[in-house]
Amino acid sequence: MEKVKEYLESRMSEQNFDCIAVGAVDFKTHKTSILNYHYGKFREESLLYDLASITKPFTLSFSYLKDPSIFNKRMLWLLNHRGGVPAWGRLARGSWKQTLMNYTIIESDTSYSDLGALRLMLELEGNLARDLKSYVSPLWDAGIKFWKDIEKPQICVDSGSGTKGTVHDPNAQVINEFASHAGLFGTIDGVLRTLLNVEDKHSMLKVVEENIDPEQRFVLGFDRATGKESLACSEPHEKIIGHLGFTGTCFWIDLEAKKGFAILSNGTVNHWFSKDNLNILRREVGQLLLESDV
Repeated sequence: MEKVKEYLESRMSEQNFDCIAVGAVDFKTHKTSILNYHYGKFREESLLYDLASITKPFTLSFSYLKDPSIFNKRMLWLLNHRGGVPAWGRLARGSWKQTLMNYTIIESDTSYSDLGALRLMLELEGNLARDLKSYVSPLWDAGIKFWKDIEKPQICVDSGSGTKGTVHDPNAQVINEFASHAGLFGTIDGVLRTLLNVEDKHSMLKVVEENIDPEQRFVLGFDRATGKESLACSEPHEKIIGHLGFTGTCFWIDLEAKKGFAILSNGTVNHWFSKDNLNILRREVGQLLLESDV
């Protein structure tokens, strides 16, 4: 991790944000190692970051791992962004559920879809006869919070949402209740401990690897680090799975090495565009974290 620290010390001045937390996890030894860099200094305290679309695997993928039998074929299409639902659109608070339920679910080519993730939540809640939050949240570490459950906003990093502790995603703000596409906040240690917990309880790495389809980008809702354009690391391969978050977050797991990492940042604190330097950092720090001894 000393190489990671040196890298951050030399490159944070190039970034458009001022907070980053990184951590590595070894699923064989259950060890983790983390670094917190907040407002110009390395610190011991871990703050909460808006996880953005990391919310999707932490709700939907974890629900599958907990009980695959609750998913039918149409729900698996939605989980893997192949359900024919538009990628995004403005939702209204009073009618968002009806809007989503009006879509016909058909098998399609991969098209990453926030609306598909929300429709899957409604389908799951119908099958479970309970709310998704109460079903999946027992898998989360105490360092994972739904944004409306955060009691002390000052422990959150500002992601440019206007108020610390407020979700950045506009549809999550409009819905103003638990949602499967965005809305979770987390500390770096909370993210890593949650991944370890899901592995211990539901054999995440084994189940995901067994379900990889080489022809498809997503596997059980996890993205795959395929091709040189992947933001996972500088040397990606097809058995690295994880997810990106719009606010400048990500986690990735090397299924072969049984090691993983997470990077949390407030990459949207000033604006949401011009992420070139962040993407370079993601790849290079990701590679260092995968190669580090935890």
